[in-house]
Amino acid sequence: MSNLLESYDVEFKTLYESTKLEISNGSSSKTTTIRNLEINKDDLLEILEQMNIEVNNTGSSTEEKSKWRSYLRNLKNDLQKDIVDPLNKLIEDENRNVLFSTQGATPEVDNGISYMDEEQRQQLLDSHHILNKTNKRLMDAQRVAMDLLENIKHRAIARIQSIDHKQFFRLVIIIGGYILLRRLAQRELAKRQLANQIKADQKRKKNQLMEGTDELYNDGKHDKEPTAFGWGNKTRYRVKKQQEMLGQAIDNLKKRQQQQQQYSTAYNDDSDEDIADLLED
Repeated sequence: MSNLLESYDVEFKTLYESTKLEISNGSSSKTTTIRNLEINKDDLLEILEQMNIEVNNTGSSTEEKSKWRSYLRNLKNDLQKDIVDPLNKLIEDENRNVLFSTQGATPEVDNGISYMDEEQRQQLLDSHHILNKTNKRLMDAQRVAMDLLENIKHRAIARIQSIDHKQFFRLVIIIGGYILLRRLAQRELAKRQLANQIKADQKRKKNQLMEGTDELYNDGKHDKEPTAFGWGNKTRYRVKKQQEMLGQAIDNLKKRQQQQQQYSTAYNDDSDEDIADLLED
């Protein structure tokens, strides 16, 4: 590994031991001491972050990177157990001491400061305790999620780096074949859907045409229905047309016969009148 990573490691261990010792002697802590401890905690977290970045950016082998990542996870767990949690406990105790420093005082104003009663102090302590527990759970969940994502990322990178040229080309061929087959399947499915839609449209138009033909057969102009002998629609329609044409021909023939009878009657009347005139003369 690089010299920068080793220097980070030495700096972290030095600051870690001094901060741990200061926390262990912080039973009679003050606000300034707690602030210094918080600054040291932030510095330690920043050093761990820089070490993590350095491990990811170095060109070392995958096995060596895995060892350093495991080492950094152990350092982070030790930091949480030996510094972060005790520091939170100190902060909570300090806040409790500040709140209870006025215990037994009256709610009257003393030097311009109005003290709270016991019930208000207890409510503040309970709220502060709940907030600390919630914050700790959120930090733990965030740490677990970050570790999980980090492990997944490192495994994926290690898996990609361990693939040789043959496996890489095989993977490319498999992915390319899958994409090609997927497109062909989608195109074939679209063609089948279009063909089914065309067939459905043709069937619908045919049904509409048959319904229109049935309405024409059942029109009021054709009141007298011919006797059905199991013929088809076209045959019945043809017979009905022939019957209509035959009826029209019979009607025309009757009209002509009536006209001929009228002409012959008129001619006979005129002849009888001429004969009567001649006889009178």
